[in-house]
Amino acid sequence: MRQTKKHRWLACSVVPLWFLAGVAPAQGQCRTTVPTYSSFLHLATWPDDESPGWHEEAQGLAHDEDHWYIMQREAIWRIPVTHNLSQDASSFPHRSIYSCGLGSGYDHFGDGDCYQVPGGGPRYVIVPVEGSGQQGLIAFISADDTLSCLGAVPLHTNQGASAGWAAVDPQGLLYSSGEDPASNLLYVYTVNWSELVSQPPSLTYVGTITLLDENANPIAFSDAYPQAGEFSPDGSLFYHLYAASGHEAVNEGINVFETANWKRIKRSSQHDMPFLLNWSYFYRDEPEGLTFWDLTDCGAPGIGGELHVLVLNNNPAIPDGVYIRHYADSICVDGTFTGQSDWGKPHAPFKTV
Repeated sequence: MRQTKKHRWLACSVVPLWFLAGVAPAQGQCRTTVPTYSSFLHLATWPDDESPGWHEEAQGLAHDEDHWYIMQREAIWRIPVTHNLSQDASSFPHRSIYSCGLGSGYDHFGDGDCYQVPGGGPRYVIVPVEGSGQQGLIAFISADDTLSCLGAVPLHTNQGASAGWAAVDPQGLLYSSGEDPASNLLYVYTVNWSELVSQPPSLTYVGTITLLDENANPIAFSDAYPQAGEFSPDGSLFYHLYAASGHEAVNEGINVFETANWKRIKRSSQHDMPFLLNWSYFYRDEPEGLTFWDLTDCGAPGIGGELHVLVLNNNPAIPDGVYIRHYADSICVDGTFTGQSDWGKPHAPFKTV
């Protein structure tokens, strides 16, 4: 079994990671300075039950070097990392699902991913699309201010009609799953990325991967639905988000798998730190999406850590609100720190734990 890096509880002087590395990142651009991907330590929540314009039926998160991509059910947004996500975002580019030419009946974006075409090619947001009675699609959207839709291609019928999420691994393979609440399968596709210039690329269905528990048995998700998936930047870990609306479900939350053998190594908790992902069953909160992005010293207001998980307050009796939970692979502590921010990172350590 591949050994994952252990959490580091450090006594830190207030030294930014870019200083330790010798190079400061450009304003608004983020890069991984210390590539450890076991981000199981909850830092904070921001936004925290806010309504910034992209909150209604928010479905997913993705990113490029300096922008968030946020999927709503019927729209996709491109928001600079330097923007405070708790504040109004209406001035930033966004595109309606109905302007993408996807065909009649398609009305639901899911949690997507951002991928750069190999060889230094352009970046695209890969977004799953659903519609009542329709076969699930993967849409390809330009990762720039135009958010131009190049079109979409259908997923294999073996996956069923649902496509709640899609993720691309470092080798360029595309993964998704249906919405069978008992399913422990990932559906895998090759993508002809060279075609992605003026048209959507062709997908070839490869087969399935069975997710395993810690004892190498097929994992049972009972009535929890797959909501999102994301690979660590090196591809060694796969973060998979499951949830049920309005009640507790077996194996809900963030499940983390080693891709060397697809065995689970960690699961988040509704109640206990440090890997805490809590949401309200009473208010019908739903975890919806996640992305992996090292935001240490990147000018992201109120945000730090590497793993970011979107939770939607989906109570039909009140307006929607959004939360984003943030997680890190290490926590720094400095009792002498006098700054206002308190992120548990070298540039803004916790004062105590």
